[in-house]
This record gives sequence, structure tokens and C-alpha cells, in this order.
Amino acid sequence: MSTEHKSRTGTTLALRDAGGAQTRAPLAKLYRGLLLRVEALLRGSEVLRTVAPEQEPVETIHHAATAVSREVEGLRLSGAIPDEPVLRSIESRLTRLEERFLALDDSIPTGALREVELEQFPESAVLAYLSFLAAHLEGRPATLARLELLVTRCCSRPGRDGRRELRPRAEILALLEDLAQRSLPGTDRRDAALEFLRAARRRIAEHQTLEELFGGTVYTELHGLKVSLGADLLDPALLHELVKLNLVLDDLVRRHLERRAKEGKTVGELGTQASVEEHFARARERARLEGAQAFARAARPALRRRWIVRGAALVILLLGLTALLLDRPHRTLERPLEPARTQGLSTLLKEARLVGPGGHQLLAGTLDAAAWTGQSRRERRASAEALAGELDAQLQIGTAVVTHQGELYLLVRGGKVAYLR
Repeated sequence: MSTEHKSRTGTTLALRDAGGAQTRAPLAKLYRGLLLRVEALLRGSEVLRTVAPEQEPVETIHHAATAVSREVEGLRLSGAIPDEPVLRSIESRLTRLEERFLALDDSIPTGALREVELEQFPESAVLAYLSFLAAHLEGRPATLARLELLVTRCCSRPGRDGRRELRPRAEILALLEDLAQRSLPGTDRRDAALEFLRAARRRIAEHQTLEELFGGTVYTELHGLKVSLGADLLDPALLHELVKLNLVLDDLVRRHLERRAKEGKTVGELGTQASVEEHFARARERARLEGAQAFARAARPALRRRWIVRGAALVILLLGLTALLLDRPHRTLERPLEPARTQGLSTLLKEARLVGPGGHQLLAGTLDAAAWTGQSRRERRASAEALAGELDAQLQIGTAVVTHQGELYLLVRGGKVAYLR
């Protein structure tokens, strides 16, 4: 029996299971985990060697990681899953190396990474480094700041007038999804965070100077969001929105420093990139204790509006279902639609059924999550309106309820889109 693993660099690992599947499977899983960890550490140290070439510990860690990598590669070439004591020994050494790497990473100022051209590294090396940071976020706000900077750099490119612009979503979607520790579809917490990030981006864009930014509340609230979400911030949709916000923030810093240079005020507080980085660090520390509460206060109106909308949609839905159930004697209340007919109504539908008696039917559908996430907000609106039209044209009904994992995503009422998540 063979157990295969496709690593981030595309290598295929084939291991011969010498024992029974049930007894050896946990060891195969442990081995695959070690393979990914040592790869991330080795490729991550390649990045740090360029960022801080004068740091002797970088070379020490890189050589040690190389030795462990060769040992793991030797096990792969042997073809058999090694015994547990061998794997546990490698795991123990690897854990110590990871702790040393994190300590070294913490000692390098985040600002130093701004000067590094990430394009000089293979994409797999950068991704391995980012994945390593993403796996060690809990309780490490400085690591989150570093990860944010690097992800923003990877997801953007030089634009006009010295600005960086967002790369097309299709180019960066794989990166965002690969970094995701977990995804939070359909949660009020996630939706409130998305709404807050969009509003915060607009507020930051209105500021003309960093003094205005630090004199207001938006940065404290933004840091509070990060404290509240922790590793959940790596949800692809949230991370994508955060990258867009960071680009606006970077542009504010750029304009601020250019203005200071023209005024000849390139010394003192907020006069240089280094002093700006230091000010941001102090602001994050001040916001650390009060940030979560600040975000909770800022997000409360968004949550309240969302529950009002959902409440209204739920009332409409319940009224419609009640009317159907009251008229149900001696009639068929549910009829599944064939897959081809379901797809003919909308690509957003995974499956659908007609519910209720003739003359009072509605369409109850299950959302195709992949189709949903593959569309922009505008495209979803167009798809929803197209569904409303097809309901009338093909089925002569005006009501549809589309859900996913118990959450309402789309409601058509009277031939019009009444609610779109």
C-alpha cells in the first residue's frame, strides 16, 4: 500500500506501508507533517538569509534545517515509513529549530522586509515562509504584522506615481486560500469584520496626514479587529480585504513622507520611514488592551443592521411558508428538480426542489458554494436577478429561497431579489 503526499513545491512522496493500515496510518500522517514543516523552515531561512545576511544564527539554523531535510529525504528514498521513535526524534529537533527560527525572526525589524525584493525568491520559498508565519500566529502580534506586510507585497505590484496596486484576484486567490488556516463562511462575525474593513478603508482614505490617522480611532479599532480574530484573520475573504486596506494605508504613509521631504522635515517623529514604523509599533501596543473593545463598539452597528435585514427576510420567508402549509391538503408539497433543469435556472444552485401545492409553489435551493465564491458581488447580484427571471419564464413562480449550511444566501420574492447575502 502506498501513501502519497503532494507538497507545496510539487514533489510527490510515496511511502510503502510496512505494517497494517490502521497501525501505520498515524505515523504516515506524522511523517507528512514533518515533511511540510522542514520544507517551510528550510525555505523560510533562505528568505531570512537575504533579509539579514549579517545574522550568524540565520546560517546556523539554515544548516541545521538542511541536515534535517536530508535525513527526511533519506527516509523518503528508503520507501518505508520509519518507526515512531525515529520520527519523534526528528520532530523534537525540528520543534527546537522552529523556536530558534521564531526568536530570530522576531529580532529582525518588520520594516527591514520593505526593502527586500520578494521577486528574487522562488514563489515556493516565499509561500513556505508565509505558511510558517501563518502557523505560528497565536499570541504573536508582531508575527501577524510581518505576515500582513509580506502578503500585501505578494498581492500587489508597482503602479503609477509610486503607488502599489492590487493584482487581479485570479492571480492571488491561490495564495490567499493556501494561507488560510480556516474559512469562516456564513458567520456573523466574519460578515461584520468584512463590513468593518471596508468602512475602515474608506475612513483611512479620507485622511491627509498620519497625525490625523493617529489622532482618530480607526487604527485602534482596526488593531482591535486583529486581536479579536487572531488566526481567523487568514480567512481568504478577510485577508483579501485587509490587503486592500493596507495598500490605502501604505499610500497614506508614502504621501506623508513625500510631503515631509518637500518641507525639509525628514528628522524627528514621523519624519522617516523608520520613525513611522516605530510610531505604528507604539500605536499597536497602546491599542492592544483597548483594541478589542474598540472594535466591538465599532462593529455593533454593522451587526445590528445585519440582523434587521435577516429578520425582515426571515419574516417574509415564514409568511410564505405558512401560506403554503395552510393550503396543503391532498397535494404534493415537495418535488426535486432534475440536475439539468436546476443548472438551467442558475449556476448558483447545487440542487433545488419545488415546495408547495400548484399555484402557490416556491423554489427551495441549496447554494453551490464554489460557484458563489468564484463570483464578485456584482456578478452575484446579476446571477440572482437572472434566477428571478428564469423562475418566471420557466416555472411561472416568483419566490425562491437559497440556503447554504443553514444560512440564507438569496431570497427572491414577487419576481425580484429581496435579499442577497
